[in-house]
Amino acid sequence: MRNDGKVTAWLAALGSAPMFYYILHIYVLRTLYNGALLIWGPNHGPSFGVEWFGWVWIWSVALILPLYYPSKWFAQYKRDHRDKKWLRYL
Repeated sequence: MRNDGKVTAWLAALGSAPMFYYILHIYVLRTLYNGALLIWGPNHGPSFGVEWFGWVWIWSVALILPLYYPSKWFAQYKRDHRDKKWLRYL
């Protein structure tokens, strides 16, 4: 049994608001970085870093689901408010 329709709808929600997703993920990552810096302190000179690059990929994949819902909401908002021209750029 294939769920092509569900996967397509899920990806379409992310693709309907790509700039919104991009900006949102930058703010979320910066907040997580500042939190890690406060909790564990700097461990690579003056900044916080990880030893294994795989952690970057793990965090990237882990953020997709929580950021999906705001992106889906914003995509719907864009569809409902086509009269607002500036929304085209987000």
